[in-house]
Amino acid sequence: MKKIFGLIFTLCFLFSADAFAKADIRFEQGALLVKEATYAELEELFEKYDYVDFGKTNLQVPRIYVKTLPTDWEKIEKSDEKNKVFIRILIPLIMKINEEIAIERNAISSLYKSVQENKSLSKKEKDFIEEKAEKYDIFSKNKSQTRYKLLLEELMQKVDEIPAGLLIAMSGIYSDWGNSRLAVSANSLYREEIWYSDEGLAPEDVPNAEFKYRIFSSLEECLRSFMHKLNSNITYRYIWATREQSREIGRKVLGEQIIAAMSYEGKFNNVAGMLDFNLSYYKLNKTDILPVLVDVKP
Repeated sequence: MKKIFGLIFTLCFLFSADAFAKADIRFEQGALLVKEATYAELEELFEKYDYVDFGKTNLQVPRIYVKTLPTDWEKIEKSDEKNKVFIRILIPLIMKINEEIAIERNAISSLYKSVQENKSLSKKEKDFIEEKAEKYDIFSKNKSQTRYKLLLEELMQKVDEIPAGLLIAMSGIYSDWGNSRLAVSANSLYREEIWYSDEGLAPEDVPNAEFKYRIFSSLEECLRSFMHKLNSNITYRYIWATREQSREIGRKVLGEQIIAAMSYEGKFNNVAGMLDFNLSYYKLNKTDILPVLVDVKP
């Protein structure tokens, strides 16, 4: 009998400990870094910082950076509410990366103005341009003084922010709103591939595949990688052109504009329709123009 009561007590203790497990939350430079949170803990955290309705006017998005999907994500049934939690997880991370891209673009823009005014560049400035050109897959055979003007012109087209609504709508399609095996096991939201490598997650639906899916250490790493891909791979030139056109008339580019441009690219027709539905259904365009990232207090 004592053994039975002992076993019951142990089970109750373990159940209680699991039910009240605390997420790993660290405060750092005005942001909360969240790891190992349950779905309920994350909802509670969002509510605490008044981050519930991501589409409301004058939304201030708290710097809550969630490393991975909730530990019990797979146990939560699919629903619109679950999708909205997924969206709220991604918005601050995308805005953070876009902030970094904006800083990078400002530095490039400053140098571009200098070469337009025929000002000489220092070795440090030239090295910076060469580094960014390599990062964004820009190449020029030109070795004359106009080389840096040509490189900077391309950098101005490629290095720019990407609408959060577009990125979220795309992740909704490619990761089934975070419910896919890749999202849960590899923090992979866009099915990025690695070819001829032993690293990565093998596809289950492609026998003898020569590629694997990339494994990311965090959602932020995944988003950063995909955003860089959109800004560097020539396949996505329609994104660069759409942003450029919006800038020329002094407007911020929206996800729906890029999706409209995508629909003219033959191979993207089907995807464009699904993206447009996701964008409209969850009112994701509001995440492109309204939110402002704000520091939080612990």
